[in-house]
Amino acid sequence: MRLLGWEPYKRSLKYGVTLIPNSVLLLPFAAVIVWLAYKFVEEKMSPLQKIQDDSVGVVQATAFRSTVWTSKMIWSVIGVLFLTWLLYKLFKDEFTSLRKIPKPSGSLPVFGHVLTFLRQENHAKLLQDWSEKYGPIIRYNRGFGESRVLLTDPELIKYVVVTNAKNYRRSEFVRQVLPSIGNGLFSSNGKDHAFQRKLITPAFHFSNLVGMVEHFEDVAHNLVQLWTEQVNSSKEGVSEASISVDLTHLTLDIIGRCAFGYNFDTVLSGESEVSNAFSDVILEINFSRLMRQKLIPLYKYLPLPDNVRARKGLELTDKTVLEIIQARRKKKKEGGKVSSKPDLLDLLMDQYDEETGSSMDDELLRAQVFTFMLAGHETTSVSMMWTLYELARHPDIAEKIREEIKLVMKDSSEMTWAKLAEMKFLGNVIKESLRLHSPASVAIRIANKNDVIRGYEIPEGAVVALGIDAVHYSPKYWKDPHAFNPQRFDENDENYQAHHPYAFLPFSAGPRSCIGSKFAMAEMKAVLSTLLRHLTFEEIPGFTVRPVIRLTAKPDPPLRLRIRKLTS
Repeated sequence: MRLLGWEPYKRSLKYGVTLIPNSVLLLPFAAVIVWLAYKFVEEKMSPLQKIQDDSVGVVQATAFRSTVWTSKMIWSVIGVLFLTWLLYKLFKDEFTSLRKIPKPSGSLPVFGHVLTFLRQENHAKLLQDWSEKYGPIIRYNRGFGESRVLLTDPELIKYVVVTNAKNYRRSEFVRQVLPSIGNGLFSSNGKDHAFQRKLITPAFHFSNLVGMVEHFEDVAHNLVQLWTEQVNSSKEGVSEASISVDLTHLTLDIIGRCAFGYNFDTVLSGESEVSNAFSDVILEINFSRLMRQKLIPLYKYLPLPDNVRARKGLELTDKTVLEIIQARRKKKKEGGKVSSKPDLLDLLMDQYDEETGSSMDDELLRAQVFTFMLAGHETTSVSMMWTLYELARHPDIAEKIREEIKLVMKDSSEMTWAKLAEMKFLGNVIKESLRLHSPASVAIRIANKNDVIRGYEIPEGAVVALGIDAVHYSPKYWKDPHAFNPQRFDENDENYQAHHPYAFLPFSAGPRSCIGSKFAMAEMKAVLSTLLRHLTFEEIPGFTVRPVIRLTAKPDPPLRLRIRKLTS
């Protein structure tokens, strides 16, 4: 370990060894179980051994030898079966069509490329290096025979998400960790997904999103108020703000208002019981928890502090959401006015399939609300964290945004959808931030049936990883890819006109693309423009962050920036 360097491993262990699949850790666990069982039987047999020694009867001794022989035979069979299963798990891919796909060097027996990942902090660069050396389709091993087929060519990604999308389903990771998301839009597949998307799409129509801008701006002004008060209370006229924490509160308040008319009010009032409960649920959505659930039977039912907190949070959030849905449905049946501006819940309740007449029941509505809260809260807050991080590092770009805001807003203080649409440069800044800091570094799909990609056979059940970060950082598709350059998204720029449409995938593409992408872009524009009209952001000397993958790629440690009031 000293030869390889301990620090990268210590760092990875600190944040949870999410790259090591559960089956690797299952190996020693299973071996210990078999050994303990054998020792248990051995102990139980020892009294019989004494009986044999004291017995003068041949029949008893013969019966004892038969019992011992049977016991040893049983455990021998168990050992052979376990060894057979182990060898199958380790080498099964070497006997399928996957073995023909190029495989990077450095794969070790049992652990595969896990140690390579642990030693490389920048996984996007590692995947990009592999794709440049071995080609746009490679196979890497996550340990214990768990292979992934990595695609880093936009045309191949297009094939999976658009051309042959029906053959590739989402993994069940989120549903395994968060049962409350149910069979909602995010986790469903096949006909269920098509049915839900058909019903939900009208809710995100332009005419419905226009009314959401008021919520975006109101909550953004709450954050301006909070940060301004912090600056005013400081002696030097500068405050160090908890960007990650406060933006997380902001997006929760926004999605609560827009999704189902609930005001969490966490920006100004701090955490509430319900917001804390939802935060506890979100914190438990991570790979390390899934690893523990698979490794330890009935893990999620153990009375551990994390489990108890998550379970209580889930129960309270479930109860709150269902109560809101049932109260809303009751009010609609009674013909009462729900609200002056319908939220997403209202819109979803009114949708039905014209062909079948089917609509969403309360359970499916609950799953959709959880989906909106999860996607609209987590991914949007993280995206804005990274955008403010880049603007603090590039004050000239922040100033250029302010100039655009002045031109668009003129003497008006009211934000509208039309004005947000005019803020082209701000939109380009957000897109460039999403390119450099995509919430998801890869997107996972599972092959439903055998397929062929770039001449290689992809067997049923194969895990296909779409290398979003690898494509976003590829010099083949982006000039000077590591530079923060919003100009590259200018529609009049020749580089933008030449770029591949599937080389930029922060919202994925095809029938499984993010249904709320327009909502998210409008929300980020409204919030960031409001913040930049009143405040300036600077880096804190000596304070550095790096992306760490949980549910999304968050800044770690949580982002903090210096804030000052903008002087006109």
